[in-house]
Amino acid sequence: MADTGKKTNATSDVLNSYINDMIGVETHILEALTRQHNDDDMKKYGEAHALVGRAKSTLESHIEALRQHVQEDESFLKKAVTAVTGTLAGLYDSVRGETASRNLRDDYTALSLSSASYSMLMTTALCSEKEDVAATCERHLRDNAKLLMDLSGSICTVVGRELADDGQVPNASGAHEAVRRVHEAWSSDAPSTQTSPPSTTV
Repeated sequence: MADTGKKTNATSDVLNSYINDMIGVETHILEALTRQHNDDDMKKYGEAHALVGRAKSTLESHIEALRQHVQEDESFLKKAVTAVTGTLAGLYDSVRGETASRNLRDDYTALSLSSASYSMLMTTALCSEKEDVAATCERHLRDNAKLLMDLSGSICTVVGRELADDGQVPNASGAHEAVRRVHEAWSSDAPSTQTSPPSTTV
């Protein structure tokens, strides 16, 4: 019985540390989204600005939901923020000097990292028999997937406008075709390169 108790405590500690890590990841991304949402250059692109605002609100709700599952530990959070800052170095460090399209690109990269982290946390929760945490991760993954899809199209639209505004291309109409092709690539009808399910052997 003592061994079972030790395993339970160890599992709880691991899951708590990973949830705090996830809070740190989302918090760091949220800080950048907040700066972007207040940025005058981003405000020139109404649709993209609205998307950044939606991403900001989504991450705020994510963080609040994660906090319901864990007693936050400042030491864990500091480590998590330090780790994600290193991972995203070169992206958000110079956010104020970037164009709107590059900010959106960096958001896409950051949310991809967030999604991978949620996949890892969900796996840990399921292996720890914590279905409530796993369900939260799944909801957040679905939120991120929608944001990533919308960001991929918004990037094309903003790049087209920026190029046209700078006189580098005749017009921005090619962006519409780019959006269509990007969405087609993301669609469920796109052929998969995986011909058989992955092995589950561990």
